[in-house]
Amino acid sequence: MKNLIPISLLFLFLLSNSCMENAETSEANSDNPDYKAMIIEANEELLNKGNLDYADQVFSTAYANGNGPEMIKKFVGELRTAFPDLKVSIDQVLIDGNRVAWRRTHTGTQKGKFMGFEPTGMSTTWTNMIITEYDENGKIHKEWSTNDIVEHLLNNTMAVKSNEPE
Repeated sequence: MKNLIPISLLFLFLLSNSCMENAETSEANSDNPDYKAMIIEANEELLNKGNLDYADQVFSTAYANGNGPEMIKKFVGELRTAFPDLKVSIDQVLIDGNRVAWRRTHTGTQKGKFMGFEPTGMSTTWTNMIITEYDENGKIHKEWSTNDIVEHLLNNTMAVKSNEPE
């Protein structure tokens, strides 16, 4: 009985290591694109660096009912004009086939009008939750998104107005 416990533990250890090696090997040998790296790179190029031409590389022309990369360039341009010091970080990424669910945090100082809100000069942090779907060519062709930017812009606007003299 004394020998059975160490042998059982050794067996479990070897089995768990074998499973881990197989998982790492299958992941490394997978033909699937590295969607996480693609999401991180697209956000770095478009939002952090302002490289609007990068949209042509990652967005399908079918994106947003055929508005494709041009719509992304317009939106990112407006966002970076309103928040010239904009920085984003990718906080979580979950992958299921060709769909990627991810969370992004934005931080920037509002220096220009955005979404109808006048500039406040205040630093703002907001979050986006996004589901991205890639097409067979590895380009983004659909996205679903929700965020809390309006709440933050409204709060900043109210804070500025409450400090104005009557």
